[in-house]
Amino acid sequence: MMNNITGKTVFTFINESGDESTLSLDKFVADKLARSVGDIHAWIQAQYQGIIAGEECFAKVIKSFKRRGEPFSRRTIGDIIRVVAFMRIASEINDSEF
Repeated sequence: MMNNITGKTVFTFINESGDESTLSLDKFVADKLARSVGDIHAWIQAQYQGIIAGEECFAKVIKSFKRRGEPFSRRTIGDIIRVVAFMRIASEINDSEF
């Protein structure tokens, strides 16, 4: 769902409680990510589950978010997913697109 006022696209996923949550991405990132991964909803769900499970592939990004042993907030998890999304598309961005 695109919000023309903010330039963000909102995606839904299921959180660890089984409830529906949302994550917004900049339209530019969402468009590039869609070309890269196809189904963004499924990609976001997989990233979310990987972060919650503490998968090693997220270690570098997670390390940049200060954490004192407590679980990440929903907002922080969203921020991590946004960083991973941008890292995924960064190599595909041409200078002319900025």
